[in-house]
Amino acid sequence: MEQHLGEEKNPIRSYKLEGISLIRSLNVHDMSFRYKKLAFIDEDQANKLSNVEVLPDDVLLNITGASIARCCVVPQQVLPARVNQHVSIIRLISDQLDAKFLNYLLVSKFYKDQLLLAKKEARHAQRLLKHRSKISRYITLRVLRNNG
Repeated sequence: MEQHLGEEKNPIRSYKLEGISLIRSLNVHDMSFRYKKLAFIDEDQANKLSNVEVLPDDVLLNITGASIARCCVVPQQVLPARVNQHVSIIRLISDQLDAKFLNYLLVSKFYKDQLLLAKKEARHAQRLLKHRSKISRYITLRVLRNNG
């Protein structure tokens, strides 16, 4: 399996009326793809996003925000396509695992709970890192008080 993440900073400034699909998190739902508000980009914009080109049977996974952990298999009708920074591409590199099976697995209660727990733990870790100097001072003061 390979995983491709959308561009960290989306270089797209303006969408087009037609062209190459740009898949965003609002298009990815559990077991389904929503065509409403599907964005389009031109060839030049798509070339800047060539590292996140979507291929047939790719599994799309939302990786940020309120829609985190939503997952679907890309429909053929939206290809060619790219993803933005909120969508991850999971590409199977062998025929030993079916994309639809992986999709079912990722949306199952067990795996969905694991993905949501990972989000919660990541948020907690970010908070800890943000406040590490305060935590460090607190621990230092406690040690000094207990030893001094």
